[in-house]
Amino acid sequence: MNKKALIALTLILAIMMFATGINSVFALEIYEHQYAGGVAEAVQVPCGPQINFVMYRLCGDFGRVSDRFHIAVATESDPENFVVVRGWEDNPERKAFSDNLPYGDNILVNPRQIQVVKIFKTTIAWWTIPLVVPETDDTQGFTVPPGFLILKGSGDKITAVTEIPGVVTVDTKANYEAEGKMWCAGWGCQSIAGTVVTDTDWLWTLPDP
Repeated sequence: MNKKALIALTLILAIMMFATGINSVFALEIYEHQYAGGVAEAVQVPCGPQINFVMYRLCGDFGRVSDRFHIAVATESDPENFVVVRGWEDNPERKAFSDNLPYGDNILVNPRQIQVVKIFKTTIAWWTIPLVVPETDDTQGFTVPPGFLILKGSGDKITAVTEIPGVVTVDTKANYEAEGKMWCAGWGCQSIAGTVVTDTDWLWTLPDP
């Protein structure tokens, strides 16, 4: 899949899930700036499915900086379709927000158990805990051992504005197609491709109760 299409698909998936499943008890606008992160595309789990490994480093209306991972798993009924099964997050307030979105379940972790950093056009992420992904009716269960990944962006900027009125506006200002490596204990090293996020604004407009 074209990498520009991948990030667009990832955003659209998240937005569609949000639009169809949001808990309407919220009635406020939430601004977040994502200045690091990205998507590692179609990572092969040994003896398991392919996954999209999505990383965020965010600041904004939830106070301190938030690091978040979530893993989307290829479905058994349609391996071209990836669904978010579980997320990990180190900011309790933002994790409570994520719990009201249909992204599967979310795990609160301690600071430094997961981290995402950006150096120019490069995203580096690491995790010191196993990331346990449960099986669902249409996806396999597996565990990602502790490890790290590096995605190096290059080429032209990816820019776009994606909007669902009354729900969310995603203003992508400077992201890049990327290639890199991922290493996990017991898995060894594998080459990966995807997108590096360097500058994206999220404005959530949550509906009145």
